[in-house]
Amino acid sequence: MQATITYLLTEQAQRAQMTATGQPVARKQVATVEVSAEDLELFPVSESGEIKVELDRGYETDLMVKLKAGGMDGRQNHSSLYAYTPDQINNIAATLRVGLVKLAENQERDKALLAENGRKNRERTEAAYRAFLADPTARIKSARDVVEAVSPAAWWPENHAEFVAEIARRNKADRDAEDVAKAAKEAAKQSYIAAWVAANGDELTRAQFDDGLLCRETLISMIADAAFTAAGVGATYRYTICDNMRCPCGKEKLACIPPSDYAKWSVIKAKLPESATVEFLGITPCPGDEGYESEDNPEAVICAKITIPHGPFSFTRTIEL
Repeated sequence: MQATITYLLTEQAQRAQMTATGQPVARKQVATVEVSAEDLELFPVSESGEIKVELDRGYETDLMVKLKAGGMDGRQNHSSLYAYTPDQINNIAATLRVGLVKLAENQERDKALLAENGRKNRERTEAAYRAFLADPTARIKSARDVVEAVSPAAWWPENHAEFVAEIARRNKADRDAEDVAKAAKEAAKQSYIAAWVAANGDELTRAQFDDGLLCRETLISMIADAAFTAAGVGATYRYTICDNMRCPCGKEKLACIPPSDYAKWSVIKAKLPESATVEFLGITPCPGDEGYESEDNPEAVICAKITIPHGPFSFTRTIEL
């Protein structure tokens, strides 16, 4: 049977057509080709009963993908229209058949590659799974952490249920151990507080504690004050730092301090327990509403941030040197 093909001409072909025919417009060209009945299965049929092949698109349609696989590749010109030669247009059916074979071959190749990658990913996942089970110290949040570390695809290991159960068992054991440790630490704190009140509290303090009316924060503050006083650490340096980027206030860690400040620090250090730690800071407090009269940045206050262990507690205080 015969088929009539209408297609757009390139700009150069339009000029040649207008010159040959003397017509002022030559946008399209019509060609009549022979089409076998078996070729009809290659093309979609519209509701009106027509076979329509659209090649004039600024993007690749499914049909154009098949044609390109068969070797028919149009040139995209400045108007985003694809230009094809008459021979290409006349051989659309043959090109489609070649393209379908090529795409099928590519699909089989991709399928084989995907299967091979899947096999490798599963082997790697299995290896990570076995390594986890062999290391009792290993911890992960979920099985997906192991799987996604190997591949974004879900290549789950064998014995997936056992794997998930072991992850959950280890995580629960850790949480239970943390709870036990927290409970033991809290019991030690409560026992220490009671012993401290009995040994150091006055009559009114002991009575208030026995009645359960002495706040925990107040008690810990009292214990901390006593610990720092015993260690020769002075009062807390009170300062304010604002969020205004134009304000010179702020603080920074110091790797060294002036000799005059070290002389003060050496006296404090001699009384501290060996377990104490210190961090030196240069603190420029916020001037508040008064501001700084000078444009020069004010000198920072040299401070020591001291941490001392005390029974089951750890207390930190920042002092000015």
